[in-house]
Amino acid sequence: MAASTSRFDSKWKDTLTACEVTFKKNGTAIDLENYTVKARFQLGAVDFERTMTKVAPDTNGVAKYTPVAADFDGTSFLEGIEYNAEFYLTDGAGLITKLPNTGFNKWKFHADTEV
Repeated sequence: MAASTSRFDSKWKDTLTACEVTFKKNGTAIDLENYTVKARFQLGAVDFERTMTKVAPDTNGVAKYTPVAADFDGTSFLEGIEYNAEFYLTDGAGLITKLPNTGFNKWKFHADTEV
């Protein structure tokens, strides 16, 4: 399975922009019907995960995570910080595949003019 390493950028407190990923194996979209998909974010020793929403149909291999207001409460995402991100696909037997296979995706929340 593969999810290429990517960089996601959005503004601080942006709850509209989603992190959307297409999961593939040998160039073909993975049917996500029997998978739970999560995004795991890391900054130093602090990490947290969020459940991703599968985009119908499951056969297209697409899942997304859109931040919610609670993500910006000061304990999850922080303004101006770039996070390492991995995606966890868990099958019905509880087996986990972590993607990307090497390195990390990056997601940065850029400063905003909001006070």
